[in-house]
Amino acid sequence: MHNKVIAYKEQVNVLKDIKPNFEESLLMVYIYMLGCELSMNPKVYKIEKEHSLWVYYEKACYAVESFFDEFGISAGLISNKYPLSVYGIINDNESASLVSYYDLSDSKVVLMKKMYPVKILMK
Repeated sequence: MHNKVIAYKEQVNVLKDIKPNFEESLLMVYIYMLGCELSMNPKVYKIEKEHSLWVYYEKACYAVESFFDEFGISAGLISNKYPLSVYGIINDNESASLVSYYDLSDSKVVLMKKMYPVKILMK
């Protein structure tokens, strides 16, 4: 697997002493609200080998900054218990992922856009 590079990183302050304990409910609301925002129902796949759930919004399009504004903090709180990543294609051909996590020590949600580095080999 290729290592991704961090193309964008931001930290957002949240309330001090917040201890998320409602990640399951927040995840359901997250999936529902994203579907409402995109005006589509996702396809949901359970991957037994990975112990993971894939939620697929076919042909969906969203600006990264807007996505983080709308869903970044809740994704970070969910990731406190269930690692959550959003995968997609940017600039027509580059694979990228959006990741956020809650840093309990600093009471901040960290938002990151990660991309595969582009390598061009010429002979």
